[in-house]
Amino acid sequence: MRTVGVVVNPIAGMGGRVGLKGTDDKVEEARERGAEQRAPDRAREALA
Repeated sequence: MRTVGVVVNPIAGMGGRVGLKGTDDKVEEARERGAEQRAPDRAREALA
């Protein structure tokens, strides 16, 4: 059996959903605007 690793950026896509152009150095601002982490759940769903 082989093992495969997956790396997921947990803050991927957070900025775009709240009107920022990315979250580099703006994670807290994105959260203040209501952004939520969705990438980890989407990755789990895709791998299920």
